[in-house]
Amino acid sequence: MLALPKRESSLAPIRPMLARQVWCEFLLQIRMPMGLIWSLIITSILYLFLGLGYAGQDVAGIDGKTYMLASFAALGTFNTMLFTFGGGVASDRGARRHILYRAMPVRPAVLLGARAIVACALTAVMVGLVTGTGIAIGVRISPIAACSLIARLTLGGIPFLAMGLMIGYLIRPSSVAVVFNVLSLGFAFLSGIYVPIPVTDGALQPVANLMPTYRLAELGWDAVGAQTANSMFHTVLVLVLYTAVFTLLALRAYQREEKRTFE
Repeated sequence: MLALPKRESSLAPIRPMLARQVWCEFLLQIRMPMGLIWSLIITSILYLFLGLGYAGQDVAGIDGKTYMLASFAALGTFNTMLFTFGGGVASDRGARRHILYRAMPVRPAVLLGARAIVACALTAVMVGLVTGTGIAIGVRISPIAACSLIARLTLGGIPFLAMGLMIGYLIRPSSVAVVFNVLSLGFAFLSGIYVPIPVTDGALQPVANLMPTYRLAELGWDAVGAQTANSMFHTVLVLVLYTAVFTLLALRAYQREEKRTFE
């Protein structure tokens, strides 16, 4: 009897597939240069207009403009992660591209992983631009602290990838941008981004402790030498818990969308 040939997998290896998909996601961003540039510089503009009002003041043990640099870098991380990842998912649903992806020989994890990598890369660039803006106007921050700020916020923003995925599947595509903007404004206010909580004698501290954006900002404040209300271990633990909760809710929403679309 002739031996039957071994059945080969119909899917390509993950690594080259992921590399090509990451490149495609970068091309999608580059081909919309005005939107990309605006999303990268808007945080620096907000910092210049709203953050410099605290220059010369002592906020949590450091100069106010340094404190606000970390604050707005955290806000930019939230926005970049949420809009790049969750906005992409909602756009795919609105244009019915997720049906096309289902017919393609590509793993769903590769599609999401590539988009997550691009979101993290854009976040790192955005935080770097905000930090460079601060240095240009006189913020004193060491190279190690600057690198720490970029790394901490990029990794600390991972919960908002899961949050964006959850919202991208739960909310109608036409309403996602509105929801993101409302969340950005509300979370920023309650987390003490626009008005530092130490300046208000901790009036919003009990509420801020529940906000994932506040925990993210604490990573940034600690990186630039500011005093924080919670230990870094506790802050990281809360962010991990938020990641787990958002991921579970995102998976539920994804399964519901798959069932509604293909069954």
